[in-house]
Amino acid sequence: MLAIKTGIAAGTGGDISQDDLLTYSNAGVHWLTDFGFQGCYASGVTVPDDAPVANMAVPANASAVRIPTSAGQPIIANGGLDFRNVTEKATYLEIPASVASAISTFSQKFLFCGYFRMPTEQDWAENSGQENTFLNWSPTGSWTSQADIVSFRMTTNTDVPQIICNRQTSIGNSNGNLAISPVPDEVFGKPVQLSFWRDSSTEYFSLKTSVGRTTRSQAAGANNSETISALLGKIGILDAWGTISPQDLETRKMRFYRGFLEIPQTSGRDQLTVLEDDWIRTYPRIAE
Repeated sequence: MLAIKTGIAAGTGGDISQDDLLTYSNAGVHWLTDFGFQGCYASGVTVPDDAPVANMAVPANASAVRIPTSAGQPIIANGGLDFRNVTEKATYLEIPASVASAISTFSQKFLFCGYFRMPTEQDWAENSGQENTFLNWSPTGSWTSQADIVSFRMTTNTDVPQIICNRQTSIGNSNGNLAISPVPDEVFGKPVQLSFWRDSSTEYFSLKTSVGRTTRSQAAGANNSETISALLGKIGILDAWGTISPQDLETRKMRFYRGFLEIPQTSGRDQLTVLEDDWIRTYPRIAE
């Protein structure tokens, strides 16, 4: 797949080689997708199955949008991949296996960042304990039953909406949940930056909004003992999503704009500095 395409139906940014995240990264960025950049996506406003999506960091290792049926396809809206029309699970943007390979190679120390427009408060998962996973690396299930790397989930805990992150250490085991309870005016229906990073001593889950940053942390814990090097990352309405009940169909009203994965050991950059600089560049474009 060519890294640069023309005649796209969506995307207002410049050539994909011009993304400032890649400057001085020392080839430490292994995946970068941004639906607002020319050349990243070129398949039309209604997204078909297997629609190619460029990996701007390593064009040879491309991504794709996978959908199980022609009904309820995602769309491109305001420079983002929008899931509001999706009616089937397993509809997602794929992160190439080369990314999981890099995570495995570099002792599972990595930085993941994604920009999302979250569902509104009334569209959030209303049932206590209901969890809808919108990021993971599990083939068809979740960290509880299959190999995974890290997952992000929307849920409600005793009527308090939460975004939960956890990193698998083995099938059925994780290093513990990192949970953030969003402030309604800052998150619901708004664009946010969600990130996870792990270094030698600590792992972090962080939410950035137009108001500020909230970060949870815990000890880095043990590496995942499962074989993770060939896993495909997934962003969207995943196989582990709820039952596509009426409330699940409301919770799906989210949008993905941009994401990247960096190996700080290679880039030599401070994770929080990378996140803050990227937010400054990205937020004005997705604020709408």
